[in-house]
Amino acid sequence: MTAYRRFCARFGVPMTVAAALAAGPAAAQETEHWGTARGWDVRVDSTLGNGCFILAGFEDGTVFRLGFDRTDDSAYLMVGNDDWGSIGEGKDYELEIRMDRASPWSAPATGVRIDGSPFLYIPLDEADFVEEFMRKHTLAIDHDGDEVVRLSLEGSSAAIVEMVECQDKVDRGVDPFKN
Repeated sequence: MTAYRRFCARFGVPMTVAAALAAGPAAAQETEHWGTARGWDVRVDSTLGNGCFILAGFEDGTVFRLGFDRTDDSAYLMVGNDDWGSIGEGKDYELEIRMDRASPWSAPATGVRIDGSPFLYIPLDEADFVEEFMRKHTLAIDHDGDEVVRLSLEGSSAAIVEMVECQDKVDRGVDPFKN
């Protein structure tokens, strides 16, 4: 079972068949703004099968994105910062992600570039990760035993709820941009 399907089962999100997804609204651009939730943007990415995602920028220049890739029914996390210029595109990184004082998650990541900025792409295969993300207050990422970033998760629970609502509407073919 894919991470997206496990996530849907755990949180009661209706599943969609491929035909319903294909009938969904086509985005005019790569991403469209769907809404905001407690400081997090909720957007739809047409390049990922109209997958919804949440996005937040932080004072240190870090950008955090968590969302659904509907092209293969998966979930992912991306985190980047222009100060991380040494991230190599296609290079693999072993990370640990800690939320509050909970046990760390092992997080194999791949370096990617988005509009020239370096990001780490982390596939999510555990629905428990998103549940923990909703309940915790901070998220820290370690690489080679060093903490590279610590972020506030304030508002993350509301953001996930909005992201799931967005994905449900997109999957059902409802135009999420129409009032």
